[in-house]
Amino acid sequence: TLLFGTIGGAVGVIAPLSPDRFAWFDRLQACMRRAVRGVGGLDHAGWRAFANERGAAPARGVVDGDLVEQFLELPSAAAAAVAADFGRGETAESIAKAVDDLSRACH
Repeated sequence: TLLFGTIGGAVGVIAPLSPDRFAWFDRLQACMRRAVRGVGGLDHAGWRAFANERGAAPARGVVDGDLVEQFLELPSAAAAAVAADFGRGETAESIAKAVDDLSRACH
C-alpha cells in the first residue's frame, strides 16, 4: 500500500486488490461511469486518461476510488439501477457494504 500527496494538496492511496476483487470493483466502476456524469458532463474515462502532445491512452489496471465511493451518495433509485446494471445477484445494499468496507480499509 502506498500513501501519496501532491503539490496541489491531494492525498491518495494506492492499494493492491486480489484479481477477483479488482474484477469486481472494475465492473462497478464501469457501471458507475454509465450512471454518473462528471462536472460539466465530462466523460470519466476520458478525464482519467493519460494524454500528452503525442497522443492519449486510457487508464487501465486501476480502479478510481473517488468514482466508486460516489455509489454511497447515490439516491436509492439510482443505486438500485447501478446494482441492476452490475447484475450477478448484487443488490444496492451488498454493493454499498463492499464499497464501504474498502473505503474504511483505505482511509
